[in-house]
Amino acid sequence: MTSPPLSVVMPVHNGMPFVGESLASIAAQRFGNFELVVGDDGSNDGTSELLRDWEQRDARIRIVRRDRKSGLAASANAAAQ
Repeated sequence: MTSPPLSVVMPVHNGMPFVGESLASIAAQRFGNFELVVGDDGSNDGTSELLRDWEQRDARIRIVRRDRKSGLAASANAAAQ
């Protein structure tokens, strides 16, 4: 499988209830040849479960989970690697 020409990195920590709407907006873009890498920064509010559901439904979405909160910049950096 080749890498898509565009990678979108989105860090999130406890993003409920807005993370679902954000994912839906990104997934609905007309340009569909991208990957969305979400850095879950130790969420404990249901965000992790929602992200896993999206990852199973859309092959363009990949989740990088951190067990403990490290800050959004560190989470984005980990997701971008």
